[in-house]
Amino acid sequence: MTEAEPNQKPPRSQSGPTILQTIIDLHNSNRQATRQVLVEETGLSYDIVDDHVKRMSEQGKIRRVLPGVFEPIDQVEDRAVSVTHMPKGTAKLEIGDLCVELTSRELRMVAMAVGGAALLFAR
Repeated sequence: MTEAEPNQKPPRSQSGPTILQTIIDLHNSNRQATRQVLVEETGLSYDIVDDHVKRMSEQGKIRRVLPGVFEPIDQVEDRAVSVTHMPKGTAKLEIGDLCVELTSRELRMVAMAVGGAALLFAR
């Protein structure tokens, strides 16, 4: 089996998942998922993109923000997140029902790991 070449059109049966994943990826990188961008990113025709976008909209997977602009509908509800700073530099990180006590060193490591994601969303 050969590897798919970049910009090679996916088989018709794979077009829907490809379009949905492209919309999700664009949304996650703070870019608009327009008809034109979807055609350029997937290599599919406008007719195929329009057909799948209409179906996904009817199924509640995506919504139209403006004419020709789409975004995914969150399928998973976010949990509450909080950080409580404790004496001696420790902290409690709470995500939904999960509670983790962090030392000051662990808190710094988490901050460094999350810092990269924060830079992506700052664009």
